[in-house]
Amino acid sequence: MARDLQLITLGEVVEAVEGPMHITVCQDDPSCCEQYSKCNIKRPVFQVQKQLTDYMYGLPLSAFRNSVQVKQPLGLGN
Repeated sequence: MARDLQLITLGEVVEAVEGPMHITVCQDDPSCCEQYSKCNIKRPVFQVQKQLTDYMYGLPLSAFRNSVQVKQPLGLGN
């Protein structure tokens, strides 16, 4: 990675590896869902999607720098 970990977000990494983040397929292509025009949960799902995206794009990789702990499997070294 050519940038500092404070300048790279979790959202950027996930999108680079997995593609656009969508909870449902209809967010990318509404025509793929027959229920889209009468769907009663799309608004809440879109709100959750926005909150998730905002969170992930606001979380720099540097936040994980010291949070990863390697634990020894049970039975080894005991």
